[in-house]
Amino acid sequence: MLRTRVATREMKVVYEPDGAGWHVFVPAVQGCRSQGRSIAEARKNIRAALALCEEEMPNAAKVAKTLEFVEEIRVPKAARKAVDRALQAREEALRMEAEALKTAASGAKALRQAGLSLRDAGELLGLSHQRIKQITGG
Repeated sequence: MLRTRVATREMKVVYEPDGAGWHVFVPAVQGCRSQGRSIAEARKNIRAALALCEEEMPNAAKVAKTLEFVEEIRVPKAARKAVDRALQAREEALRMEAEALKTAASGAKALRQAGLSLRDAGELLGLSHQRIKQITGG
């Protein structure tokens, strides 16, 4: 399950794939259901459906505009595991990219202090001379 937590006034919303898109519902509001071809469309549609639930919720239209959703996106277990692995890999790649940039900046500064040109420093580090200029501050 994928969960997105948000602050302030919250309400749980559940998304389930239905073959042609997404079925979405609010468990706390009886009969509040909608659908969408994408998660984004389902999100918009459930907010509109919630605004119409005056019998279940006073001031439904106003609440629907300001409410923050706590989203539970249900996908098959194997898909969930694949998504989790992909997100972890992406997070690790971003961390490694930040470390590579930090290391490249250190190397570029050392090369520049040794008298090498921007172009030569870039050649040695596999970066453009413009990037060397950026990461060394000029």
